[in-house]
Amino acid sequence: MTTTTEQPTGMTRRDVQLIKRGLDIINTGELRRVREALQLSRPRMARLLGVNEFTLRSWELDKRLPDEPAVLIKIVEGVEKFRKVIDDTS
Repeated sequence: MTTTTEQPTGMTRRDVQLIKRGLDIINTGELRRVREALQLSRPRMARLLGVNEFTLRSWELDKRLPDEPAVLIKIVEGVEKFRKVIDDTS
């Protein structure tokens, strides 16, 4: 018997990869490191991500994960842009 890994309805393979990357960013503390490297306050970073400060804090402290796939995708895209800014200024 073979098993296949199915993607959630309406999601592309890229979406699924971005969601997994988003979870890695949060689980490894990368989100907080990027925020601090950019010298952004938690409230400012939360506004950029479209969430409230307490939600961002709970992610940074690894107390909870985003429950919306779109938020995880936004985190990945944001972190990649932030990382490019950091690299360009180094």
